[in-house]
Amino acid sequence: ACDRSAALSLPRLALLRRASFTFTSAQLSTLTSRIDMPGLTANLALFLERPAAKKARRIGFHVIRGVKIFLHGSGRTAWVVGTTALLLVVPLVFEIDREQQAAEMEAMQLGGAPGGLQAPQGLVMPPPQR
Repeated sequence: ACDRSAALSLPRLALLRRASFTFTSAQLSTLTSRIDMPGLTANLALFLERPAAKKARRIGFHVIRGVKIFLHGSGRTAWVVGTTALLLVVPLVFEIDREQQAAEMEAMQLGGAPGGLQAPQGLVMPPPQR
């Protein structure tokens, strides 16, 4: 049975890991009290005190911090690009579409085909010969 009041919560454990890279025996026993396995505390203590484990924790911390900073910065960039598109590009697309529709309406009113493909005025095409 483990004492729930003495157990460290995950955020508190994360703060402890950031503050120092060594664990006291009380911290290790708190970590392993949720898992009732004999000898786990000693093995975990040996593993966590190895220089390679300390280096891996330090590298992992810096990688995660870098990813958070990158994602925060790229979120800002995405917001700037998105709002710029909404303010500048979308009205431009609407205006181009409106001009194109006006040109098509004008061509239809003049009696021609849309797109400006019509025969020149005054020319009569001869009938096809057999």
